[in-house]
Amino acid sequence: MNLKNNKMNQTQTTQTNLTQNNFALKKLQGIKPKGVKVKQDNSKLSRLVSLCDVVNSQFSNLNIAGYLPIFDYVKEKLNKLVFDESDLITFINARFNHDQDPLLTGVYSGALLDVLSSRNKENNLKTNIFLDGGHNRFDYLFAFANNVDDIILKNLKGDHIGNGIGSFGGKANNLFAENIEGSYLFNGVGMHEGFVNMVYANNVAGFGTLHSIASSHGTVKSCIGINILGDRSLASVAFNCGKCDLIYCDTVRGNYLFMSSAGISGKIKNLICKNIEGKNVFDLVGSDRGSVGLAYVNGFTGTPSHTVYTDSGIGLLAVENTVKSSRRDSDVIIAKGFLKDINSLFKYSDAINCRKEKAPEKYKKLVEKFKISQIRTIVDQMSYKDIDDLVIKSHQINAVYDTLEEVLTR
Repeated sequence: MNLKNNKMNQTQTTQTNLTQNNFALKKLQGIKPKGVKVKQDNSKLSRLVSLCDVVNSQFSNLNIAGYLPIFDYVKEKLNKLVFDESDLITFINARFNHDQDPLLTGVYSGALLDVLSSRNKENNLKTNIFLDGGHNRFDYLFAFANNVDDIILKNLKGDHIGNGIGSFGGKANNLFAENIEGSYLFNGVGMHEGFVNMVYANNVAGFGTLHSIASSHGTVKSCIGINILGDRSLASVAFNCGKCDLIYCDTVRGNYLFMSSAGISGKIKNLICKNIEGKNVFDLVGSDRGSVGLAYVNGFTGTPSHTVYTDSGIGLLAVENTVKSSRRDSDVIIAKGFLKDINSLFKYSDAINCRKEKAPEKYKKLVEKFKISQIRTIVDQMSYKDIDDLVIKSHQINAVYDTLEEVLTR
């Protein structure tokens, strides 16, 4: 009876999460959330702007590691001011393209969101932020906001947008961004024992997109990157004892993509990629006692890092439809073990390493042995345009991978 109840609870939780994910994506695609109309309240706006000026004056020597005093200060100064999501958006609109310290003003915006979210939680209310920036600039927007429900950002310029949201023991539900120009979008979200349910980035140009998420004992359940251009994107995900269940990417270009992800005892269950292009891709992925269960790539142009073949902790790697650019490039299957068994004691000489062009018959047998065709069929049906279905299919891939435990451990 308990098992049945547990399964029912898990199913209900999954359905709730999927509904929230789908609702967030619909808003991202142009359906503005009800009840969040930008209004003009000059008295509240004046208070918020004045306090921002004070923060810029009093905390001028602060660095990025010392943001907490700003949060405490803002919470104290706004103790008697009631404001809502619309007031926060009005302030952001008023501060686009500002000439103040970008770090201080950005952290201040994060403090405002944190204060608002904390108050709403006390009243069992959710805080949902929808912002269309009209291609204006706001560096460090909402940086380090600790407790967040859903954030949807569109058409923005700026570096470190969303930096560290839901980190340092914080929690965030869904973080969505589309049409962003700038470096380090959502850098470090969910890091340092934080938790984020889903991070989604679409059409982003900039260095280090989705860098260091879920790092340092943090957790991000799902990470989705679409149409991303920039070196070191998705690098250091789940680095240093972090955890990520799913990374799904489609059309990502840049050098050193995924570098050091799942390194130093980090864990990534599924890394699913379509249309990847760059040099030294997967460098040090799963290195130093880290592990990635399944890494499947369909459509690769460029050169993978040599560490993929020597020092990575990828249990099962399958790369298909490779566009050759050097002698070493080829469709390949590498099997090193099941997720929980990959560790620093693994003997890489025992790994199965088969390139299609060198051993086509063996490659064909391994495709069957490791159910690559079955995995490929599921991946081909995955689309970021239907997040609910994408998450469901990631669970299907998990189920296929779990059946491979016996053949992977040999």
